[in-house]
Amino acid sequence: MTKRRHDRVSLKLTVEYSITVKKQSAVKNIQLSGIVRDVSAGGVGLVTDYPLIQGNMIRIKSSAPELPKYGVVRWVSREGESYRVGLRSCSHCGEY
Repeated sequence: MTKRRHDRVSLKLTVEYSITVKKQSAVKNIQLSGIVRDVSAGGVGLVTDYPLIQGNMIRIKSSAPELPKYGVVRWVSREGESYRVGLRSCSHCGEY
């Protein structure tokens, strides 16, 4: 059994989020959506159809006070046609 630093609270909340990616020589800001499955003081569990990769920084657009504005992808696991993603809260990231 894995011991977590923070207790998780189950949640089912659809959120909009954005990532900035470099494709060829252009930098693009991509707007996406996903479902927050759980949240803790340290991060967020997200399900999305977009194949995020470890290290991606995302901006979460939500007025829910328990959700951070920014997160860093710590891990990704494929679940059928979707991806389960673990985000570490990153309140110090600011605009990117």
